[in-house]
Amino acid sequence: GDLETSPLPAGGRELPELYVRYSSPIRFNISNLDHLLVMLHMQKTAGTSLNRAVVERLAPPFTCRCANATGPTPGFDWKHCKCLRRGSSTWLFSRVTTGWSCGLHPDFTELTECLPGRMNRREKVRSRRFFIFTIVREPVSRFVSEFVHVSERGATWKDASLKCNGRFPSTVEFPSCYRGKNWVSVTLNEFLECRHNLAHNRQARMLANLSLIGCYNETIMPREQRERVLLESAKSNLRQIAYFGLSEELSASQELFEYRFGAKFTAPLVKKGSNSVNVLESLTKDEIRRIKEVNKIDLALYEFARSLFFQRYDAMKRSKSKRKQVR
Repeated sequence: GDLETSPLPAGGRELPELYVRYSSPIRFNISNLDHLLVMLHMQKTAGTSLNRAVVERLAPPFTCRCANATGPTPGFDWKHCKCLRRGSSTWLFSRVTTGWSCGLHPDFTELTECLPGRMNRREKVRSRRFFIFTIVREPVSRFVSEFVHVSERGATWKDASLKCNGRFPSTVEFPSCYRGKNWVSVTLNEFLECRHNLAHNRQARMLANLSLIGCYNETIMPREQRERVLLESAKSNLRQIAYFGLSEELSASQELFEYRFGAKFTAPLVKKGSNSVNVLESLTKDEIRRIKEVNKIDLALYEFARSLFFQRYDAMKRSKSKRKQVR
């Protein structure tokens, strides 16, 4: 069926009007100060590569200026960029341009609670229209990539505030999976066993409206219901936000991004090499089964995302060839 026009799932909520939908006739206009591109950056999805490409490799008028790096490797510092139009107003809200000003890797819930007020404080008060975009990745490889990142580098994103309904989760709702400063040298078994590990079904959690399931309070509803609502809400939001790409389909994702936002990349989208490929290739059948088990909501979400993505891609191709015929 047509995923674009079918009714939203029962657990889905209509996005407020200030968030422009993929299906909206409103097109992003860089010279309109009310329009703002907003990146929702989920860990280990090629989000950094996308963010970098948007600041470095979009043709004018999508221009950014990045600081000169200091330290051992002077030169270009893409992590500190200004993407301004008419002097002072940013056209891009992302880690690189505005810092983590709505928290570290904020999820959909945190981002939408924070954005309007944060932007009014950063710049003038306006009735803004937000164009949220993100990139989604196949869940097994994404999970393994996060495991490698945590076990080898000790990265835990423990400073993420996970704010929901105006408050942070308590230590009872969200106990830590590890003691000490980080989780370096964690085994895959430990990474799979900890029920409160945010790597489990990360993409569904970061795309859903968590207030629908009582945020991080798991006593609000039975587990099956909680998982169902989480998936429906994540699907519904993914369908409504202005754009999403697929990490496995960068060329098609680039084309769809350009089409949706009226932008042009000056070089192909590429993701940086992954150090998790060796781990992925050495997994046993049982380990893969267990990884799928703790990411079953993400797997269902990804299946939906692929179908919707290619439906949109085909529709874009048809629209482009119609335009050519008209000329």
